[in-house]
Amino acid sequence: IARRASDMELLRATEQRLETIIQESVDAILITGRLMSKITMANRAFLDLVGRTANEVVGGSLFDFMPIAGQRYQTFYAAAARSGSAVRRYARPGRRSRRGRY
Repeated sequence: IARRASDMELLRATEQRLETIIQESVDAILITGRLMSKITMANRAFLDLVGRTANEVVGGSLFDFMPIAGQRYQTFYAAAARSGSAVRRYARPGRRSRRGRY
């Protein structure tokens, strides 16, 4: 039981450290649920970029902030999310990186 409590404490500390890194990043970062269904976390840089508050963003869809992207990008990001690969910053729909990933 003591080991499990120690493991849980370590996990909480690691989660807090990761959240701090995300929140303090100068790059816009948002975390979504499975298959990019709902935004679960957005850092200050993302909120500043889209001009919204966390309450307005969390629970919404990424495509609420990218309406011009349309169905083409939604399909691309959904495929990338299903593959488990990172979505590259400059990736384009229908194009794969040199490594064969989105």
